[in-house]
Amino acid sequence: MHAALKMLYEVLKDQDSENAERVRKIYEGQENYFRDYAFDRKSKVFYQGGYYADNKFIPNRIFAVDCQTWGLAVMEPAWI
Repeated sequence: MHAALKMLYEVLKDQDSENAERVRKIYEGQENYFRDYAFDRKSKVFYQGGYYADNKFIPNRIFAVDCQTWGLAVMEPAWI
């Protein structure tokens, strides 16, 4: 979905600025989630998932290769 939103933004930005801005906010919100919750900065890997308890995100520490390949393919190495 993240990659699709970025592509949609590129299509809309010069034609429909109002909807382009909506799309940009959504994919930037996803990036904030990835940065703040889905990425382990210490180990430099994406978490496989997690859950919320008492308003706190608890990551699943199981290493999953597909989460890493997806992250590289969609988020781009420069972002990571």
